[in-house]
Amino acid sequence: MSIESDIGRLASWCIEGQLTEERCAEVTAHPSFERAAHFFVSNMMVTSQADPGLRGVFQDAAHYIAAMMALYLHATGGITLPRFKQACTQVRTMSPGRARALLYYLRYLNWIVPVPGTRPQRYEPTASFIAAWHRHLRVALQASAIIEPAATLVLERLDRPEVTERYVQLVAMGDFATAFSTPQTPAILRIFQQRRGATQIVMSLMLTANDGNFPPVGAIPFSAAEVSRRFQVSRPQVRRVLMEAAREGLLSRKADGAVEFHESARRELRLFCAGQIARCLIAAAFTVRQLPHAFAQEALAPAAIAAEADRSGVTV
Repeated sequence: MSIESDIGRLASWCIEGQLTEERCAEVTAHPSFERAAHFFVSNMMVTSQADPGLRGVFQDAAHYIAAMMALYLHATGGITLPRFKQACTQVRTMSPGRARALLYYLRYLNWIVPVPGTRPQRYEPTASFIAAWHRHLRVALQASAIIEPAATLVLERLDRPEVTERYVQLVAMGDFATAFSTPQTPAILRIFQQRRGATQIVMSLMLTANDGNFPPVGAIPFSAAEVSRRFQVSRPQVRRVLMEAAREGLLSRKADGAVEFHESARRELRLFCAGQIARCLIAAAFTVRQLPHAFAQEALAPAAIAAEADRSGVTV
């Protein structure tokens, strides 16, 4: 596939405004969606288990959003407690009262450090934070490339700091915009956000082999003791996650301990994965649009990029 055609295909992902459920549904309808979603979730699990910081923030959505929020604020004026509180206000499900604790948690992970002599106190991401997030988002883009192979154009250039920095910033901005623009929080995300360990527990259930369905259909073998050991979450907390999910109407517990996703949960989880994949493709598309010189070094001039995008109906 030529660079010109890759740019043209990616240009269709230069989506302005809120990512709609209809566009996510288009992703779920793609013939390779199950493979892409399984790759996305399984590699997120592997990546998080290999990195203490990622393992910590992947345990629930609140800490994940806090990490993403820090990157967003860093890219748009700096990380301070007042700005963090304001961001929490915009994310309707997060109280501004949690802002200080979330900042302390990121400091505990050595993911942000205070900048001396700044008032209000400003923080900067550490090299370990940036490196961990780069690994996380590289894996996410690899999954997205299964849906749109043209994303390889960006993947092949993630060794260039300029490309990686812009791509990471765009993903963070897109994730943050989605976090406060979604009119109603899906039940599955409420579980992710409110219960420590819920994200990893639900993702492990999603990866259970079940006749090629994603997420699985029918009973899923489940051991609270095994999950507790694997994710370093207490057994009572594991039970609370399942009880909360059952109250939300997302799954049922069987007499033998197995669990079963309800169809509403399967739909929400598919849309969740589709949204993550779509946001990576959107960030990749805007990375090409905003850094045309970085994608023109193999004899493709910036003017050709603009012309190709115009042919695809996208203004650059």
